[in-house]
Amino acid sequence: MKFGMIGAGRLSQAIAGHAVKAGHEVVFSNSRGPDTLTDVVDAFGPHASAGTVADAGAADFVVLAVSWEGVQEAVRSLPAREGRILIDATNQWRVPPPDFVVDELETGGSEWIASLIPGAHVIKAFDNLYSPKLAEDPATDSGRRILFYAGDDHGSKERFRSAVDDFGFAPVDLGPLQMGRLMQVDGPLTGLHAIREPVPHPVPKSTDTALAPAGLEGTWTIDPAHSSINFSVRHLMISRVRGAFGTFSGDITVSGDDTASVSAEIAVDSVNTGNDERDAHLKSAAFFDVEQFPTAAFTSTGVRNERNGYVLEGDFTLKGVTKPISLGLEFNGINPGMGRGAVAGFHASVVLNRKDFGIDVNMPLETGGVVLGDKVTVTLEIEALKSA
Repeated sequence: MKFGMIGAGRLSQAIAGHAVKAGHEVVFSNSRGPDTLTDVVDAFGPHASAGTVADAGAADFVVLAVSWEGVQEAVRSLPAREGRILIDATNQWRVPPPDFVVDELETGGSEWIASLIPGAHVIKAFDNLYSPKLAEDPATDSGRRILFYAGDDHGSKERFRSAVDDFGFAPVDLGPLQMGRLMQVDGPLTGLHAIREPVPHPVPKSTDTALAPAGLEGTWTIDPAHSSINFSVRHLMISRVRGAFGTFSGDITVSGDDTASVSAEIAVDSVNTGNDERDAHLKSAAFFDVEQFPTAAFTSTGVRNERNGYVLEGDFTLKGVTKPISLGLEFNGINPGMGRGAVAGFHASVVLNRKDFGIDVNMPLETGGVVLGDKVTVTLEIEALKSA
């Protein structure tokens, strides 16, 4: 996708930094013209360019980050475009009418801007965060930085939420555009740099709740004929490509004290997306590099009860890189099987970032954005045979 920045100050550059890092295109504009933006553009590399306000206004997301006095001039420079998504990152230090007091507002700043651009979908965001803080990595040691936003159009807000989630923020929807007043100067959210911490669900301590379900004690061997490992990844910013690995193996062992361990291995060259040319590309050094790294492996480090299932934690190795991951795990029960002994069923899922494992190829689109997303959703349907 492409982000059009109207204004090129610190706030605009902070937002642009996250967009570029996520693989999006950015076009900067200001009231003085593209020739004055050379230094700004050079600082962001090949994904950034300079243009007119009209050029920025043609982007998928238009970010209004100018001084309040410059709002009307900037808006007048935008060509008409029904359904434009405009992110209002302004702050009304001086506003019409005078005496603009948050607690006494009849019309908020974003609502006033929306009235100047009929047909636009205005989203209030970013302005309550101080620029230096906003520019920092939103993923902290204790959790993700919260990003508040408000707007009236559900579809536009969902696109925005998805984009800032890719930036690494924890997006929080405040509701309709009028709730954007909470972020305005002197509003209760001004300068609030909050962190959303992950909330662990501890293993229940009651004596009647075991870590592993009853009947699972022993060793279970994954049955590849009745199991699947599937994945999907965003393609062209508008759809998803799906694939699977056809060759894999593994064991699940549950001890007498109800603790469990899992080990599994995947033959990476068994990848299949239904397209031979694409599969060959995935097997190449640019992606999986199957000649040098023919297998991926998972070794569990622990399992814990969740409210609606389990979390299986472990080390996953792909392309020679090992990272800790956590899979959501559901136990589907045990069946006597069909002459081969007891069969246990499981469902698991995890979202991985391909760049964490050295698959960092970028393929930008001429229209903005990238061919391939960073996040890969992996789902596993597992049947395992009792082997010991």
